[in-house]
Amino acid sequence: MRQSMTGFARFERLEGDVQIVWQLKSVNHRFLDLAIRLPDGYAELEIAAATLLRKYFARGRIEGHVLLSPVLRQGFGWSVDEQVLGALLQVEERLQSLGGGRGRMSMECLMRWPGLVCEQRGVVAQGAQEAIGSAILDTLEEAAGQLLASRQGEGRNICLVLESLLDQVAGVLVRLKGILPTVRGQHQERLRERLAEFAGAGVDEDRLGQEIVFFLNRMDVAEELDRLMIHIGEMRSVLSSSGAVGRRLDFLCQELNREANTFCSKSQDSELSRCGVDLKTFVEQLREQVQNLE
Repeated sequence: MRQSMTGFARFERLEGDVQIVWQLKSVNHRFLDLAIRLPDGYAELEIAAATLLRKYFARGRIEGHVLLSPVLRQGFGWSVDEQVLGALLQVEERLQSLGGGRGRMSMECLMRWPGLVCEQRGVVAQGAQEAIGSAILDTLEEAAGQLLASRQGEGRNICLVLESLLDQVAGVLVRLKGILPTVRGQHQERLRERLAEFAGAGVDEDRLGQEIVFFLNRMDVAEELDRLMIHIGEMRSVLSSSGAVGRRLDFLCQELNREANTFCSKSQDSELSRCGVDLKTFVEQLREQVQNLE
């Protein structure tokens, strides 16, 4: 099933007296780029967490972090590092004696000082860390499943948009194929008129005929239209296949854009030029949508 590269997931689980909360956010990226933050004491789980996410996703930047919150039960509280507090007060007194300070440090300043006030985690049994580590990975798998569902939902919507855009591109190509014979006839008629102007002027007829053929070939866009139709068919085939298809579709969009540019450069007719502008507009919209797919 097609996936977008954008999505969000949040999953919570209670393990003993600890609430485990995972949050995952995914955005576009050329490759799979994982940025996982784990709590202190659980850094060894990083490799296992990355391996787990690679089972679900092939592309995108995925940022994730887990929060561990002790449940408020008996024995919960806060502790103050009295050594740090004493050192801070001594520094403040020293600054005041040197004329560099006014008044006492505010309570807000003290509360924000790193390591001064710490959450007591005595509610978590010392032997429970291994169980919590296992629960962190289990919870991550649940969150990854939610993120996968989120990306797949958006991927389905993107594919519907892509199918609609491909229909519009195909419609422009059909219109072009319909008017191309008329445009060719008009060009040939104009060339005949110009040829009549040179009649009797001592112009080499063979050379002039060669130049006319060269000019008509240079203006012929049938080959570009055929290649555009082939690329459209290939994109439909890729959309119906399995696996990550974003890169292949992006390459096909580049090919569509190149053929559309060549078509516009050859166009010598106002109606062809208008169709060329429509064509390039739809191809650009295709490219923008394709870059969201995994």
